[in-house]
Amino acid sequence: MITRKEPFVFGALFFRPLFFRFLIVILAFNACKKSDPLTPNPTENNIVSIELLPDKTSLVANSQDFVIFVVSAKGPNNQVVSASDVDFYINGVKTKDPKFSTSVAGKYTVYAKSKEVSSNIIELTAIDPADARKVTLTANTGLIIADGKSIAQLSSAFTDEFGQSNQIANNEWTLYVNDEEIVGKTFHTSTPGTYTLYAKSKGITSNSVEIVARENKIYPMVSIPVIFHIAHYGDVVDEGLNLNASRVQVVLENINRIFSNDGGSNNPNSVNMHVQFRLATIGMEGEILEEPGIVRYDITRFDDGYSASVSDKANDRVLGSNERAHLSMETSWDPSQYLNIWVTPLEDGSSWARMPSVYASHPLPGLGTVSDNCTDCIQTWVPYIFVHTYSFTAISPTPVHEVGHALGLRHVFSDNNCQTSDYCPDTYSYSNSSNLPCPDNRGLLDRDNVMDYQITGITRNTFTYDQRERVRHVLKHGHWMSNLPQSTK
Repeated sequence: MITRKEPFVFGALFFRPLFFRFLIVILAFNACKKSDPLTPNPTENNIVSIELLPDKTSLVANSQDFVIFVVSAKGPNNQVVSASDVDFYINGVKTKDPKFSTSVAGKYTVYAKSKEVSSNIIELTAIDPADARKVTLTANTGLIIADGKSIAQLSSAFTDEFGQSNQIANNEWTLYVNDEEIVGKTFHTSTPGTYTLYAKSKGITSNSVEIVARENKIYPMVSIPVIFHIAHYGDVVDEGLNLNASRVQVVLENINRIFSNDGGSNNPNSVNMHVQFRLATIGMEGEILEEPGIVRYDITRFDDGYSASVSDKANDRVLGSNERAHLSMETSWDPSQYLNIWVTPLEDGSSWARMPSVYASHPLPGLGTVSDNCTDCIQTWVPYIFVHTYSFTAISPTPVHEVGHALGLRHVFSDNNCQTSDYCPDTYSYSNSSNLPCPDNRGLLDRDNVMDYQITGITRNTFTYDQRERVRHVLKHGHWMSNLPQSTK
């Protein structure tokens, strides 16, 4: 028997599969919607800003030089996000290429765009190849002496648009001085002043080089009496440390040779210092010296470990720093009448000199000062030169070097990274820690100066114009030193 409920049951059974089919379609639709390509990629969906970063802002318009563009994209929290779809607009022309080259000189405006976000705008300059080529003039010195003999050597190089540089043969370029063409590739003059030099080659004018020609000063000759303190440990003359008079004479001759600029220097700023040193002939009490310029000491009693200093060891037959100071204070001859030089074995094998002081009314950079009326206010601070016995030879630059210190010259190198140097622009100053030149150099970059340290294969045979100015200042305004030129000893 069939009841009235049967059609309902049948309908329910009929429509239930349709319901599930409809539900599956809806779920499938939603799943498809989530992968809609119009939705931004998580790595790029939140680009807030992009920055265009070229590797350079100029290039040569030769179709070979090029600029590379790099884009940096940021999200809302300033995080870096990827930007793979970037367009570049160069003078309004769209391109995908991150590398730009051209054969047309001029200005180019460039920006980038990604996901409708535009970058900053940059300007590129494409240089005409003819303008990219250059001629460079260099001089071996920026300072010379206006004596007609001091010479600046000039050289010229050509750099093409590809950055390749080569020296130009002398017959392919012309030198101009103060806008006047001159013959040759060197410059010298007898007229002091500042000169502007440049070169012309291949239709190109070089950079300018400034050379200053200083007044050719002629100083009167100064004669300074020297007393050599020959130290020994009981040796007889001409044995051991007790050097003979001929050894003293040849060392003195070498000092005078270098001070006279007779050592073969090729430096354009090397000078005759017009200072000569002679063996003192008269003693402290007015007596005639049996050995001119020489006094001899058995220094055994000074080798006594004068202080607790590590360098002062008793009876080691060498003098430490305090032992030699003790020796100098006790045996020094009047420093206003004699230049004292002690020749003795020293603890560390070095030689030493104390820099002079100048009067406060005439200061000199790098030197201490004393009051103008100072007579014995630093009498215990005896000026000294100590030369290690084994450096006291006719060919050693050490005695000359130490005499230079005693007359106010500093080392040409700097011990504080060129914050200060030797206050002489025409010497080759350099940092002692890095060996790099100091920025105040105007002279020849050659380590030929007496006030440098010994370098194997390099001859130290030069005193310069600026060094002479310092020495003359000390001989005129130095405490004790200003009296030496008048000494009759």
